[in-house]
Amino acid sequence: MDETIWNTVCANVVVINAQYSLERIRDGVQLSFVAQVMNVPARQTAEASTVAVLEYRSMPMPFEASDDPAELAPALERFLAAQRPAVINWFQDAGVDMADMVASRLRSASLVASVETLGNTRRQLLCDDCEKSDWILARKPARLWVQPDDEPLAIRSLPLRP
Repeated sequence: MDETIWNTVCANVVVINAQYSLERIRDGVQLSFVAQVMNVPARQTAEASTVAVLEYRSMPMPFEASDDPAELAPALERFLAAQRPAVINWFQDAGVDMADMVASRLRSASLVASVETLGNTRRQLLCDDCEKSDWILARKPARLWVQPDDEPLAIRSLPLRP
């Protein structure tokens, strides 16, 4: 990657480092897609700065398996194989939604903070680590984009309770 950035003729390069995880939660599993968005001045990889860290969480999905690691890993693999079409659709939706949020974060006008906090809306979210003081950045039909009050670079897309 450093060589590609070094050879670019652009003034700045935006690099997105993405990863996903499947996390076991109380009553099932949840997919999480995380993208670190970095602004890299041309030919200065050491001067990269993080613009945002976006996390897109899925609705909880039912999953039953033992907590024994030897049994858990194969059970998760079987779950993903069985849910493959739904997981692919979820990643496509997540990718489009995250690309929209990245684009809006890179436009200077969108860097103005939201004026609405979660407040009582927090109860509608499937989020154990959200606070009433967190900021709502965008509303979607079944989810909210939220910025934790104490983490200015973190942005989470969270599903609303059904």
